Amino acid sequence: MASSIGGINRLPDPEKREIYARLVPSSIIARFNLNPYLTDSRGNDLLKISHADRSPSVEISLFHKADFPDPVLYGHLTDTLNGKIHILLYVINNPDSPRFDVDVMPDGSPTKFGTIQRNLEAEEAAMEAGLAPGQIRFGLRLLSEAIAKFEDFTAELGHDLYFIEPLYYHNAILFEKHGFTYEIGKNKMAL
Repeated sequence: MASSIGGINRLPDPEKREIYARLVPSSIIARFNLNPYLTDSRGNDLLKISHADRSPSVEISLFHKADFPDPVLYGHLTDTLNGKIHILLYVINNPDSPRFDVDVMPDGSPTKFGTIQRNLEAEEAAMEAGLAPGQIRFGLRLLSEAIAKFEDFTAELGHDLYFIEPLYYHNAILFEKHGFTYEIGKNKMAL
């Protein structure tokens, strides 16, 4: 079996799909009544795996319906330079909740999670509705289960640790509550 994201990406599609599907929390499968193949009743593929040829990086998107605009689960994983797994982004959306366009501008251009431009009107509406920075929808509150899936995934690849990078301050606090520490810097975030 492969021991890296790059190694998995070089596998035949069925093997690659089976490995990446292990990252899907079983609560998502149960909640949206998804079959084990992650396809809908018409055979539409609900699990999208995207990577460049021979890339050490992958993006995984799981939709609860084939025609829904947002995935219920999105993950972006990569290999570090020293061969460890690095979670760049992991999102679990509640597709039944209202959507706030913090990820796009009114003209439809992407904000890249607010790193290149910001839709301040959408951010304010999301904040007033109770969402945290960067959220387009409420989540499903499955962080503990997702972390357990990542720990199993990395162990199956032969690793004893993985890295995760919080995009927002509140993410860092949530990760601390689940036992994550910092590779460099302080032991805890200052409030």
